[in-house]
Amino acid sequence: MNNWDCSGDEKICAADPASKMLQASGLTDCTMYCWMNSPQCLQFNYHLFSSPNCGLYYDYRPKNYNVSTDCQHYTVRYA
Repeated sequence: MNNWDCSGDEKICAADPASKMLQASGLTDCTMYCWMNSPQCLQFNYHLFSSPNCGLYYDYRPKNYNVSTDCQHYTVRYA
């Protein structure tokens, strides 16, 4: 799993709409849901202060990203 971490509190977050949003109890749950429960899930956003906090990207890679202090983008599979 890759995460694109900027310096300090700034993080890279995908700005394209997620295929599915869900409420996870933490980053590990969001990761496991994408990796184990959704084989078509390639990447996800994890939001620290938003609800729902887990945005899954199915069968496509987002093309637009922004810098955020609330959200971190992760890649779990490559298509």
